[in-house]
Order: sequence, then structure tokens, then C-alpha cells
Amino acid sequence: MTDIESVDIQTLKFHPDNPRKGDVDVIAESLFANGQIAPIVVQRSTRHIVGGNHTVKAARSLGWETIEVVWRDIDDAQARRELAVLNRAGDLAGYNDDALIDLLKSFEGDFTGTGYDDEALSDLLDALDDTPSEEGDAEVEDNPTTFGIVVDCDNEKQQMALLERFLEEGLNVRSLS
Repeated sequence: MTDIESVDIQTLKFHPDNPRKGDVDVIAESLFANGQIAPIVVQRSTRHIVGGNHTVKAARSLGWETIEVVWRDIDDAQARRELAVLNRAGDLAGYNDDALIDLLKSFEGDFTGTGYDDEALSDLLDALDDTPSEEGDAEVEDNPTTFGIVVDCDNEKQQMALLERFLEEGLNVRSLS
């Protein structure tokens, strides 16, 4: 197991190749309400933050002097790989909307430190209400302008693979070609 160390926050460096644009205000709200939930990940040799650049920005904005760190003894190439996957993994994740709604409702309107608010819950509920039911699928098929997603692929093989995947997920799809 990797040890977690409390480190002077001013000695850490933001990774120069970090492509992520984080919501520092949401992270700061969470840090204020919940404290640091998970350590940040830092390349030991350069002190570049591999995971948690925006957490450090948020902590600095709150006046924190130290932050919990997991050190990685990795070279620059591996640091960039880990930076990429730590950012991308979240992009590829999805939600079980019903479970998310149940979780948000369990807060009974107090969303402090969660990154959610009443409007986000309302938008989620509205989006689910707008999802066509099986009875409503005929209406979607009769209206050629109703699409949830439009995908433009460079080749037919790619297009067919995407269509098959969407169908496997139970989505109502059609090809524009």
C-alpha cells in the first residue's frame, strides 16, 4: 500500500500538460464541507500534480497550507499517461439515473458539498420525463426530426459498429444514410 503524506501545498506544481478544465468552485465547496476526500497524486521527481490539479487550486483558494499526497515514482512519459487516464476515465463514466435520483433525493434538499443543487435534480427528473416510453417510441419513429444523438462517422464500418452498440443499449436509433 502506498503511504499518504501531508505536504506543504505551495511546494506542488500544476502539471504543464493538464488538459482538464475543472470547476474549482465546486471542488472548493466540497473541500470546505467535506474536507479532502482522497489524496492527490504527485510525480515525486518533479512534484507535478498528476491527479488533483484543480483540487490543489481549490485548496489554495481556501487558504489550506497542506494537502494529502500519494507520491508516484514515475518518469515524465508515465506521468503524462496517468494524467491522461485520470482525466479520461471520468469522461467515459456514466450514471444509473434512477440510482442517482435516489441518492440526490436522500439529501432532502441539502446538497452542500455535493456539486448538485435543486436545479440539477429537477433537470435530471425533467430529462427522464422527456425520455420516450415504449408506447411513445412509435411517435419518435414517425417523426424523422426527433433524434437524441447524431453521429457523423468517416466510414461505414464505424457507423455500423456505433449503430449496433446503441441498439444493444436499447436506444431508438436510425441511420441518416
